[in-house]
Amino acid sequence: MMELLPLMLIHLGVLISPGPDFLFVAQTSVQRGLRQAFVAALGVVLGILGWATLAVTGLSILVSVRPIHIVISVLGAVYILWLGVQLIRAGRSNANKSDSGPVAEGDKVHTVAGYGQSFLKGLFTNLSNPKAVVYFGSIFSLFIQPDMGTFSRYLIVAVVVVESLLFFLLVARTFSFVAVRQFYERNSATIDLITGIVFVIFAVVIAATLL
Repeated sequence: MMELLPLMLIHLGVLISPGPDFLFVAQTSVQRGLRQAFVAALGVVLGILGWATLAVTGLSILVSVRPIHIVISVLGAVYILWLGVQLIRAGRSNANKSDSGPVAEGDKVHTVAGYGQSFLKGLFTNLSNPKAVVYFGSIFSLFIQPDMGTFSRYLIVAVVVVESLLFFLLVARTFSFVAVRQFYERNSATIDLITGIVFVIFAVVIAATLL
């Protein structure tokens, strides 16, 4: 198990670096509630499971083929861009609204979006990042040897998936605290605008890699 410690540390460093997955789970937690953030985290982790499985089986090589990679990158950039535009529109809408009382927790959880929608958004947010193919393909190549057995290969996948799940559940819980939620209520327009702009930048960066 000690041989997996470097892998866990490297992956933790990647998880901590704010990206679309981190921002989406955090945004869902403060905007829609803890339960929906947990569901969104499950969607993100399912995407990670998919990328990790592709890498450990060697199928990531197929996804890295130029035409396929371009299609995945374009679709990913479009989806991330769409999320960013939605957040910017929400931020502008909130900025134009007159002050009103905060939305109750129960109302947010049940009326803002369904659990299925949060799950699928989390899944698509993760799958829309084509850099995951490169990341998992390269990082797994450091730890997977040609003579490694099936159990050991999928143990690596399990470690990455469990670590990701625990991290995103922690993110969801952290951003659900009352103080954080109250801060969001007071600054929701600004936060949505900034998060939306960051998502748009992510989309531009993904698209720029194709040039």
